[in-house]
Amino acid sequence: MRERRSARALPLAGMAAAGMVLAHELAYRLAVPDGQARALILARSGHAYWLLAVKAGVVLGLSGAGAFFLRHLRVGGVRPGPVESYTRILVPLAALQAIVFTGTETVERLASGAPIGSLFQHHLFAMGLAVQFLVACAGALVLHALGRSAHAVADLLARRWAHAPRTLLFGRARDPEFRPTLALSGAAGPRGPPLV
Repeated sequence: MRERRSARALPLAGMAAAGMVLAHELAYRLAVPDGQARALILARSGHAYWLLAVKAGVVLGLSGAGAFFLRHLRVGGVRPGPVESYTRILVPLAALQAIVFTGTETVERLASGAPIGSLFQHHLFAMGLAVQFLVACAGALVLHALGRSAHAVADLLARRWAHAPRTLLFGRARDPEFRPTLALSGAAGPRGPPLV
């Protein structure tokens, strides 16, 4: 049960990290359109590490999407449960992004010595939460489509393999009527003429 939860949570966490970084960038651009003013606000609120966060977000997002796709492929002929509904993906994804966004903004300001109240200037926090939700909607749509695609690929491969001939070593087709016998079977083997 715990393995199933972690298999579901890890792809969502990766996608949430990527979504949070993307929405964070969009929210700051929308709330403070002037590039110089935005750069000043980012510098004062502890965003010196931001390029590293963007790189990490890209890696985590791609990893999460890949893991989600692989989780929905048939493994050993057994298919996992159906793809979660769009809402079942969206709710935890949006909640996770909102929590991480709020925590990140708070910690950035605490670490840089900026006042926490600066988070509410330029409507940054409200804009940030709104954009986080919109990006989570897009992320949930991507994950839902990936899950459905994985199921379609698994079904296609299963149909192709079901009709493919079974092969032995060296690529010879297996004849269902063929039963191998040992040449020296002893008393249970085929009988020949008596030896003189």
